[in-house]
This record gives sequence, structure tokens and C-alpha cells, in this order.
Amino acid sequence: MLPFTLPGERCLACDVCCRFNEAGSLMAPVFSAEEMDAAERAGLAPSAFCRTGYGRSEPILLEPGRDHAICPAFDENANTCRIYETRPLDCAIYPFVLSFDERGASVYLGGDLACPFVVDNLCSAAFRDHAQTLARRLDASLTPDLNRDSRFIAWHRPEFEALAPLPAMSAAVCRSDLRLARLTPETAAEMQHYFDDQPGDASHHAMAPIFAWTDLFNIYYRETGDRLLLFGEDGGGAFLWLPPVGRGPMGPALAEAVAILRELGRDETSWRIDNVAEDQVPALTAAGPVANERTEEFVYVRDRLIALSGRSLHGKRAACNHFAKHHPDATFEPFRDEDIPEALALYRRWAAGRTALHADAFYGAQIEASMLMHYRVMRHAGTLDLVGRALRADGRLVGYTFGFPLRGTDTAVILVEVADLAVRGAAATVFRAFARTWDSAARINTMGDSGLPNLRRAKMLYGPDRLVPVYTVRPTSEVCLASDV
Repeated sequence: MLPFTLPGERCLACDVCCRFNEAGSLMAPVFSAEEMDAAERAGLAPSAFCRTGYGRSEPILLEPGRDHAICPAFDENANTCRIYETRPLDCAIYPFVLSFDERGASVYLGGDLACPFVVDNLCSAAFRDHAQTLARRLDASLTPDLNRDSRFIAWHRPEFEALAPLPAMSAAVCRSDLRLARLTPETAAEMQHYFDDQPGDASHHAMAPIFAWTDLFNIYYRETGDRLLLFGEDGGGAFLWLPPVGRGPMGPALAEAVAILRELGRDETSWRIDNVAEDQVPALTAAGPVANERTEEFVYVRDRLIALSGRSLHGKRAACNHFAKHHPDATFEPFRDEDIPEALALYRRWAAGRTALHADAFYGAQIEASMLMHYRVMRHAGTLDLVGRALRADGRLVGYTFGFPLRGTDTAVILVEVADLAVRGAAATVFRAFARTWDSAARINTMGDSGLPNLRRAKMLYGPDRLVPVYTVRPTSEVCLASDV
């Protein structure tokens, strides 16, 4: 199909491909839904993927090898791929890679400088000609499907040498026609300052809870008039993650956001603005938009979570005491990259236990979606300034949690938390131990209940100090706010 390929003998003698320095490597091969099906038919275990059921591409879940994390399709003894004939496009074009630029404004074909063959041939005419040919073919053949799935495009990395632009792909994926760009790890870190200007106790006053969902939504941004606009898109629908963030006038920024929503989501019923604070509702609804959904975030006094004093928390205190008595050597330590495979296995067991108790389809969908989000949190904890902890007992992982401090406040947020349902007291112990971690925090925000009654009941048992209301606003077709709002 292509005029230039790497010599097979060179690959078979190489010790770079299919091995990774860490279990959460961002270079893990990405498979489309169809490629996952083909890989499983070729003998790969279904557990090699999160398999959320959303029909999106996913990175394969790496597993421990002799000296490195490895792809589960890799045969370390033969140095070959067990599913080579059905390997995904991500592997088939390697050492070429599809990558966003640092700003998420365009996509390019690059060469991975970790590959010795690329380093040796980077300046050769044949190599460069092949890159141009491959870029043209990929730009033409892949672009039509990218509105549905573009997860195989990698985040920019310094070892990617840009070789050829992909203009059609850039327009489809980055939405340059709307002056948008895709949210990348670099831009997510840079844009935290917008939230620092508007501190608050709600979890959405930070980038981490937004970037964590980049595997399940197309997330775009635009900076306009000292305001940041953050959009989500999925399945033809579009929404604003939260009202325009920053110090500039709200009115013009909101009108601009609604104009973009019209282009991103043709169905007006899909338009919405999520994560609206109570004091923002009057301004956002004055000219027509409707606040038609309210949720709440649960905020606790940290000292009370640690002490677990009082009759209402007797059960939680007893659970922690039981765990401590039966697991005296348990440890609560920083989460390490090598914990990822065991953590994902724990998530699967936890999810199976939860869905067995709650057969509701909505609940099951939430559980499925969250696994990819947890995996993204584990892999990007450093980028997002997250604090992760792992609870170990009897030589195995029985709980993990990640959170972050809300800058400019005395509140810390728990972003994700999972414990082994078969280990009595593990859930209460990991929650209490993580509260102890935040020495500088007076309050702990555990976010919302995702509309799940059982989760709400569990959070209410801890006696929240207050419930922070969060609204969803549905814009009407005409939004004209005063520029000084």
C-alpha cells in the first residue's frame, strides 16, 4: 500500500518498540473499536482494554514485563507481536505518529525520535518522501470519521519530529474554522490562572476535572476578551463546561460561546452550560436562558472526617477500626505509576460489584465511562498537579484515590476514589486517610453524586457541612446579554 517500509530485520533486532518505561506511558498503542474487536478475535484478552462501550478508540492497557511495561500483544521471547496481522493503525504507521501541536491548534505527522531507524534516516530523501506520501493519504482517508473518534491522535511530545502538516485533519479535529483548538496537557496547565482569578469551593474551579474527561469528549477552548471558553462535544451534541471563566465582561463572552454552540451542536436541545454557580444564575438567565437542572457538591469539615466522632459516624469509625485490626501492616502511600495495572484490575472488580447491586442502565453507563477517566487521571496525575494515594493490605492494592487542592481556598477536592468491596473497612479507611493527607485544607469536597441515589446516600452518611448547588443552564436560540454583565 505504501512505497516505503521499515526493514523487518531491523525491527526484530530492536529493543525499543512495544516496551515502555512506565505502565502509564502515553505512547501505549491506541485501538479503534473495530481494531479492539479484531485484536480479541486474534487472541488478545478483553481485559487488555477498558472497553467502555462508547465505541471510541482506547489506549491498550500495558502490563508488567521483565524489565519494562509491555503491550499485552508483545511476545518478549520472540520480540514479535502476537496480533501483527491485525495490529492497529497506530502500530502500522509507526515510527510515524499523528500528533497535536503543543497548543492543540493543528495536527501533524511526526517521526518518533525514540526509534533508531528514524534517527538514522531522518535526513534521507526516501524517508522524507515517504512521510509526505503517508501524510497525504492519512489526511484524505481518516478525516471523514474524525468527528466521531480522534483518540488515536497523540498529545505533543518533545521526541516527535514534525514531518508534514495534516490540514484537513487539523480543521476537522481542532475546529480551526471556529477559531477553536483542542485542550492539551500543556494548555490545561497554562489555563489554570483563569480559575485562580475566581476561587471558589466548587470542584469546577480547576482544570483537572475537565481534562480528565478528554478520552470521552472532544474538548475545545478559545481565549476571548480575558475570558476562557471551554466546550465539550460528543455524539453530535455540544455544551459549555462552565460559564466563561476570567475577569473580562461576561456578556460578550457568553454570546460568543452560544454562537459556537450553534455550530458545534446543530441540535439546539443539546446546548447547555454546565457547572453554573448559584450566584451566576441570575445573570445567565436574565435574557432568556433557563436553569432547569440543579445538582449539589458535598463539602465536609476535614477534622470531622478524621475524627469520625458522634453517633452518626459510628459505623464508619467501626469500619476503620475493623480494617486496622485485621490489616495491621496496611500502608497508605503515594500512588506510583507501577500501581496502574493493579488499580485498573481493582476498578474492574469494584465496577462488577457495584453493577451487580444496581442494575440501572444509567448507573452502568456511568461506571463504564468512569474507567477511562480514572485511567487518564492516573496517567496525567503529574500534569494535573494531582495527589494520588494507594492503600495496600496483605501485599495487594485494596484502594486508591486522587485529589487536588483548590488554589486560593482552604478546600481540597477528591476527584476519584475506589476501594475493594470485599475488604471490610477499606472504603472508609482510604477516605479517612486521604482526609488526613490535606494538612492545609479545612474542608474536603467530594464533588457530586452523578445523579445516582445510592452514591448520594453514601455521601450523606458522612454528614456534609454544606451542599454547594451547581446548575445547568439551557440557552435559548437568542442570547443577548449586556456587555457589562
